Amino acid sequence: MNSAAYRVRSPATPARNENDIEERYRRYSRIVHSEDDSHSSWSPLQFISLVKSFGGLLRSLFMKSFYLCLSFYFCLALIFVIFVATVVAWILFVNHPTTSEIIQLTAEETHLISPNSYLYKYVELIDRQGGLNTFYFNQIPVPDFALSITLNETLELEYHKFKYWARFLNGGSNASLHWQFNHPASLYIIQGENHLQNWIKAKENFRPLDVSARGSTVHHFNQSDDYFIIFENDKRQEELRGRLAFMISATTYDTSKAAGYFEGNFRMDFTFGKPYFIVITNPSLTDAKTAILEYRPRSSFVFLLATFLEGLCCMFLMYKKNTEADESPSRQRSQDRITRTKFT
Repeated sequence: MNSAAYRVRSPATPARNENDIEERYRRYSRIVHSEDDSHSSWSPLQFISLVKSFGGLLRSLFMKSFYLCLSFYFCLALIFVIFVATVVAWILFVNHPTTSEIIQLTAEETHLISPNSYLYKYVELIDRQGGLNTFYFNQIPVPDFALSITLNETLELEYHKFKYWARFLNGGSNASLHWQFNHPASLYIIQGENHLQNWIKAKENFRPLDVSARGSTVHHFNQSDDYFIIFENDKRQEELRGRLAFMISATTYDTSKAAGYFEGNFRMDFTFGKPYFIVITNPSLTDAKTAILEYRPRSSFVFLLATFLEGLCCMFLMYKKNTEADESPSRQRSQDRITRTKFT
């Protein structure tokens, strides 16, 4: 048998020349470079997709942190804190049913107070001397005119002694001070009686407004409160002598647009959440007046609010416990199914 009959002939292979090889190399190079360029450049859609994925990651991390904070033990601790605060607040309100404040009004002086109707049930003015006029507004009253007060005084202070001048000033008032001493002294302007007591106990925690033997300053008062102007002899171990002058421009209010008026003693009940602005005036041109303001807290509101918060925490704990109880059988079934799959 002829062996040539069983020979398999392959198709004829065309001859390769150098031009074909260079052409294929150029095509391959273009394909590779185009793929590299597509990976290196960022399209707007790819950037938006990246921003969305990053935002989803941050949102998932926030939700995990939020649910971690609202864990079982955290809610128990929160309920305990709210319960203790409720008991303490209730005891305080029972032992101290009202908050009292003594107000002193010099001749033609005006006090603006703004009680918080969320915390207080009513306010009562006890005017034993009589003669005070009270106006209340539903919005911030408009300033009327500035009452000018002038004081010239000679000051003599031993070493480490101080002297202060106190006055209630409404917001928008200002004071101009001038002094001339034989050596430098420290000037302080303190707001509120509590801060004054703190200054007396720890003066090193307060920074003086000015330290000089001769000077002047103008101070603006933004809030209605008691203010104390203090000079202290703490720089030299010798007596401080000199003169000082105060020129105070005290803000008063236009009472012609008041929503109501009281003369002498009064009591005003508050509507919950409604704003109140009360202006107390001393119409006397010569005599000072003293009165007592009493605030009645809303003890029932605080107690109900704390009880409501405790109820919310308890409901969340019950819901969380029931959810975990419902998920545990399905989780166990899926775990058994995985175990059977592994061992079969």
